[in-house]
Amino acid sequence: MHKLCIRRVAGSGSNQPCSAHGFAAGVSQRAPDASAHAFSWTGDEMVRLSTPSTQAAAKSRLVGIRLALLTLRLRENWQLLFGDREATLIGLAVIATVSERLLRTELDPALESLDKPMPLDQLSTCNISSIATATGLNRETARRRVDQLVRSGLLVKERGSVRLAPGFTQQKLACEVVQAQLDALRRSVNDLIREGAMTLEP
Repeated sequence: MHKLCIRRVAGSGSNQPCSAHGFAAGVSQRAPDASAHAFSWTGDEMVRLSTPSTQAAAKSRLVGIRLALLTLRLRENWQLLFGDREATLIGLAVIATVSERLLRTELDPALESLDKPMPLDQLSTCNISSIATATGLNRETARRRVDQLVRSGLLVKERGSVRLAPGFTQQKLACEVVQAQLDALRRSVNDLIREGAMTLEP
């Protein structure tokens, strides 16, 4: 059985993973759906999402379909931000490579939102080799596509290190895409809870 810790803060209107850093939700263009309020808490409480192996196995076909749909929706949403498939893979690889360390540190609360640019000295480095490894692209294809994305203004490359262009994560679309991803994840989790493949524990 696996568990994910979720906190509901009274009056916040949102569920947040504990100790979450990095992307912050912006304004979604999607209309609210019924699952947005399928489960509720009162006060500042902690609940756990569990995946009991027996129930999950009994619903494995439904779980597989739900996860396939979620994966495709997440990819579709990311492509709104980055463009084509390869650009999306490279953009996500850069974000994960340079930013993963932020999840293991005490981050300044002011930097938890995409509204504020992240100081470069708090980010790790990312090179063509790490991008090729993360994306599955061969090194030459990764190098060529990175150069194209640098010319288009999506990436910056300095002394062999690659990062997102300044201001990229402060654009309105970045926050909208993150919110859309949260909405897609929430819908899928609510569906899995209703089907019994996931359960809520206080």
